[in-house]
Amino acid sequence: MYLSEVSPKRIRGMIGSLSGLSAYLGLMLAEIISMPVILGSANLWPLLMVIAAFPSVSQFILLQYCYG
Repeated sequence: MYLSEVSPKRIRGMIGSLSGLSAYLGLMLAEIISMPVILGSANLWPLLMVIAAFPSVSQFILLQYCYG
C-alpha cells in the first residue's frame, strides 16, 4: 500500500497489482514444489522447510546492512 501511494502516477496501478501477483506466484510455486513427486515426500520435507526459511533468514541478515 505504501509503495502504491509514493510511486509516480504513471506506474501506480502496476505497483499496486504487483504485490497481489507476487503473492499468487509464490503460492503457486509452493504448491508445485510441495507435490509428492518433487519435495513432498516423507524423506524430503525437511529440505522443503529449509527452502521456505531461506528468504526470511537472508532478509534478516541483509537487514543489518540497511541503515542510513
